[in-house]
Amino acid sequence: MMTLLEESLWSSAYGIIAVFVIVGNSLSIYLFVGNLRLRRMRTTILLLNLSIADLIVGSVTLPMYMALTWPGTNYALQQNPGFYMSFICIDVLTGFGSVFGLTVIALERVYSVFLPHHHRRAKRKMYLAMIVLIWGLTVIQTLLRVLFDLEVISLEGFFSCVMISLTVSLIIICVAYIAVWIKVNIKQPRQVNRATLNDHKTENKLAVTLAIITVIFIFTWIPFHILNITMFFCVECRSLPIKYVNFFKLLHYSNSLINPLVYSSRFPEFKRTLKTMFCCQSSAVQPMVSNNMEQSQSHLSVTPYLRQGRVSIISM
Repeated sequence: MMTLLEESLWSSAYGIIAVFVIVGNSLSIYLFVGNLRLRRMRTTILLLNLSIADLIVGSVTLPMYMALTWPGTNYALQQNPGFYMSFICIDVLTGFGSVFGLTVIALERVYSVFLPHHHRRAKRKMYLAMIVLIWGLTVIQTLLRVLFDLEVISLEGFFSCVMISLTVSLIIICVAYIAVWIKVNIKQPRQVNRATLNDHKTENKLAVTLAIITVIFIFTWIPFHILNITMFFCVECRSLPIKYVNFFKLLHYSNSLINPLVYSSRFPEFKRTLKTMFCCQSSAVQPMVSNNMEQSQSHLSVTPYLRQGRVSIISM
């Protein structure tokens, strides 16, 4: 049982993470859409989809979870079937949206590296179809969660579907990136022209970036799902203090914050666009400040100084 102070601190931590998730992913979406060079990269469509899922986590899922853990409202909201079921559905929806999104991104990298000529001719419609597939599978998983709550399917049936989906996705991702690494680093021909070499470097860097995102995703998600598995098979373990659940859930949600940091460190276009955006704002503000100072000095002979003086475990 946590104290009132501990509950408040955990809820505040979720709120802080939510703010940074919203800001980071809003900037990511703005840059993906606004930067011409990034917009021309078809993989950007899949990354944009991932950023939208992360933005939903920050703007909807995290605030709802924060309300479920906030002292004074947590008990009432946990007993409210409508609110609690809405949270579970959105949590599962955004969670599996990220899982299936990363799986499709890994498969797209395999397609790009092993069939580059076909990949270059691929239409944007194909990428939009991938996104429809991602969210179609995600909706199915969410419906399974609803059917479990309605007691249409058993806990064992729902849990098996979740674990099969996560395991298959993880295997596909790992095999895909291993295959890409072997192809890019070992089986490339020695005699290549400059254009091919540049394409090779670009593809290699993009593959590394996406692999970093995937590895971070795995390490931030695995602890929470290990906890799920442990509590499923070990009845005694279900008395684990809630603070551990809160920690693993916070780690789980923090993945939505890390992705924009990876984009900004790995994509030069991100850095340039951010720099241009903030420099332009700074340039626009400086003349206004200068004009205000001149007007102030014309009227004043002395410049004044300013003083600065209980949540269900089995969700995503």
